[in-house]
Amino acid sequence: MGPTAQEQARLERGMALVPGLPEVSEKEAGEAVRRIFEDVKASLRVPFVNFVFRTLANEPAELARVWAVTSPLARTRAFEQAADVLRAGTLMEPLPRPLTSSDLPGPDLRHIRAFVDSIHYALPKLLLLTSLLEAAPAAVSTQAPELLPYGVAEGTAMVAMVDQETAPPALRALFAAIKERHGHPGVATFYRSLANWPAFLDALWERLAPQLDQPAHGERRGALVAEGMRLAASLPGERPGPLPERLRDVLSVFRLRFIPDLMIDVATVKALLDGPEAARRSRFSAA
Repeated sequence: MGPTAQEQARLERGMALVPGLPEVSEKEAGEAVRRIFEDVKASLRVPFVNFVFRTLANEPAELARVWAVTSPLARTRAFEQAADVLRAGTLMEPLPRPLTSSDLPGPDLRHIRAFVDSIHYALPKLLLLTSLLEAAPAAVSTQAPELLPYGVAEGTAMVAMVDQETAPPALRALFAAIKERHGHPGVATFYRSLANWPAFLDALWERLAPQLDQPAHGERRGALVAEGMRLAASLPGERPGPLPERLRDVLSVFRLRFIPDLMIDVATVKALLDGPEAARRSRFSAA
């Protein structure tokens, strides 16, 4: 199930736009955007701000408008349950060949595992959010929503990203390969963080890259996009209303490609580290 002609046109326009948009980091953001970023982390219950928000922060007024409407929904148990459904259907099998003991980064593995688990927890939520912002119709409920604990979940972790400009040549080449093989306009937080362990990232990429050539990969991505829209439409709560066309084009890159592709990659990494069943759930879910 691929994108419609209209979605494909938006995707192509968005792919041309995203590389020209600087990522707004937490350090570089103005005070108002920093407050939103803090609320994003507490609402999604992870200690980092993902690429999609760092990109949307180029339009701070629009980011503030849509986040004010969607953040209450992101804190509900219904939203968490919908994310769990998406996560459970992400993994592609059969898995690539197993990692060997020489592939694993020794004493740092515990922290890496916590980071992988945190990204694995966040990604389905991001697909739901971009689906809500793009096209999901409003749903109505007369009942007060059940809320999750507000704040970063205990045990989640972040890893500082390697600067693409100052990375060693071999790592820059690996970043370029990851970007080009995915057909993405940038390199995801996940890969830029794992680049702190270049040999480990290289071992992972050797296993992940062949998946991208399989017809099943495109089918799984399309299924995730469709399921994300279905689940987003089922969630009760207010919707932010139409976005400017330029932002709709940008968001299409994340909803149709970047996030579902990364969901598949991260689920595979989780399965390689901890087994397929662990990849179908998140230990941080509060549903």
